[in-house]
Amino acid sequence: MSTFLKGNNLGNGGKALVKPAVQKYFRLINERRFKEAEGELEKFKNELERSEEALGYLKALEGILLSKKSGDEKLYLTRIEKMGKKEMKRARSEFLSHSKNELHGAYDRGFFKALLDYLDFLKKVKFTS
Repeated sequence: MSTFLKGNNLGNGGKALVKPAVQKYFRLINERRFKEAEGELEKFKNELERSEEALGYLKALEGILLSKKSGDEKLYLTRIEKMGKKEMKRARSEFLSHSKNELHGAYDRGFFKALLDYLDFLKKVKFTS
């Protein structure tokens, strides 16, 4: 995976372990500490390498925050945390497939990598707590 932050990987796109900065961001969102999460997102923006894949990853991180903030049950990202193991496994498989599919542009692959990292975080929190 591309390096998204200078000197650090922003996410792992397909691996279960998310880098500490992103994991902290997801934890803040999960705890509904949105102001702090927004601060972390600003740090990511300032440290972001300029690539299409990194921009897609960042936009997905923004979307995750906005979805969680809205609390709208109709949004897929809001419903994802209520999924069971089987549904999460299916969603993970889809996100992984899209994140590796060369037919998708770099922006889209980065976007799906962020969704994959978020799903892995949620699985870890939900099923290992």
